[in-house]
Amino acid sequence: MSYFYLKELNNSKETLQFQYPENNISKRQIEKKIHGIANSMKKKEDEKSDDIQVSNLYYEVLLPNNKPNFNFSLLQPTSFTARKFYFHNLIHDNIANVSDTNKAIVGEFIVEHAPKVAVNQRIYSCYLLEQSNNTDNDIDSLISYISEKNNDEENVTFDLQTLVRNQKQCIHYVDAYNHIFIFLETIPVNAKSAEFLQTLSYETNLFEKFSLADKRIINLHKEMKPVKVEEEKKKKDNTESFIGYILGDSNKEGMDNADNDDEIYIDCQPVNESDESEVGYTKRLMKGKDSQNEQANNIFQLVNGLFIFLFIAFFVRMSIPLAYKLAIIKSILSWKINEGAQGSFNKNGEYAGEQNTFFKYIRIADYWLVTILLLYIARYFIVGTYPTRKMFTLVAVFLMIFGIFCYSTIQNYKKDLSWLNISLEKGNVPLNYESMNENEVGKNFFQEFASFPFTLIYKIFGRPMYWAIYALYFIVLFIALSLFDVKDRGFIITEFFIFNSILLTPFTYLMGATSGMNKQNNKND
Repeated sequence: MSYFYLKELNNSKETLQFQYPENNISKRQIEKKIHGIANSMKKKEDEKSDDIQVSNLYYEVLLPNNKPNFNFSLLQPTSFTARKFYFHNLIHDNIANVSDTNKAIVGEFIVEHAPKVAVNQRIYSCYLLEQSNNTDNDIDSLISYISEKNNDEENVTFDLQTLVRNQKQCIHYVDAYNHIFIFLETIPVNAKSAEFLQTLSYETNLFEKFSLADKRIINLHKEMKPVKVEEEKKKKDNTESFIGYILGDSNKEGMDNADNDDEIYIDCQPVNESDESEVGYTKRLMKGKDSQNEQANNIFQLVNGLFIFLFIAFFVRMSIPLAYKLAIIKSILSWKINEGAQGSFNKNGEYAGEQNTFFKYIRIADYWLVTILLLYIARYFIVGTYPTRKMFTLVAVFLMIFGIFCYSTIQNYKKDLSWLNISLEKGNVPLNYESMNENEVGKNFFQEFASFPFTLIYKIFGRPMYWAIYALYFIVLFIALSLFDVKDRGFIITEFFIFNSILLTPFTYLMGATSGMNKQNNKND
């Protein structure tokens, strides 16, 4: 028999969510099933349990359910509906140090989920049932309802969500088209239920009990401190953004916030409804809010987004032109003048001479900035196609809007001659775009464009201050990672490495270097 060894399983980055409504189960929904020949008994082929006789009986419970209950990010469609329950003897007795050694695990409760589309794919959630002295629960009530022939009750209430909401880990494996999830937190049952379960079959035709490939472990919960309901709601509202996603606090991923309530966000696909209505329904179902609260939350999100946009616009307007002036324009002027550009400073300390060289390299720098921005936008659109990183599509859209706004703002500033009066160590350079000769600027342009980054690397990479700034940013990053509960740290570190190498540190260094020129000029004056 093949075993699942938990320590050898890879951790999956996929996410899953589930939410089950309360059901009223009647006798007509319950059906006794038999594997093989009716009423046959056979030996269990297990080296640890020789000559143990187990029947082929199991029970199937039909569910009149047409709403989504289970969401798995790996699949398209991602949402599945619970159609049936099954009661079995222990099927997955091959989980090392869990089900193979714990003789109190006496059965298995299986939920079958199907998509709304006509495909053969199924999801099976398997819950281990363990005999315990705890208070009776809905599993015990349902088993009692099934097993007692003279039960006069018309139906029994069954709430699965209260039993499974505290699951922390599950094994996931694939069998043909089916996806099987074995949840590792056992569900307690009483002695009477345990006796009933042990009379059932330990085999199933629904799926294989092991997979040689396509097996992994999924972590559903993280340890959380108790939070009051009001505080938890506030936290949820504040973290539903791409910033919260990047920091790993988004409530739309996983089940991190399900410890203290039954509310689990899930973007599901109800039957016979459009995508828009499905999402709206699921939010109401999973969050348990009425329409008024939903509208209030939407308005809050809209206003919050508006304020974020206004803040970004204000930040761009105030800081980006200054950063561009220091890091691009002033650095290029200083570089070319020091190399002996055609021109000189008169006795009034103003530069007199041709400016086409300046304009050429400013344009080259502009083109490189636009190229980097477009590459980032394309990259994040691609990253956003992954189920667990859909928020990066919004990041790409944000970068597109941010780039357009920065470009228009800088171009508007370039029309201001006073803003283009650049102060250098040797004097002032009054740039004037009206004096630019396009033919001169275009001469050897693409050659200079290709060599520009290498020239920049040669000039600044040998400076100790550059590497000090570079290291400082990484120190800040690792401090932030230690303070916040960040998901996908490897991805974040890789992205920061690229961003810090090509933009953040070079910009910071150039701004600092050119700011020092201003101080020197003021001192000389």
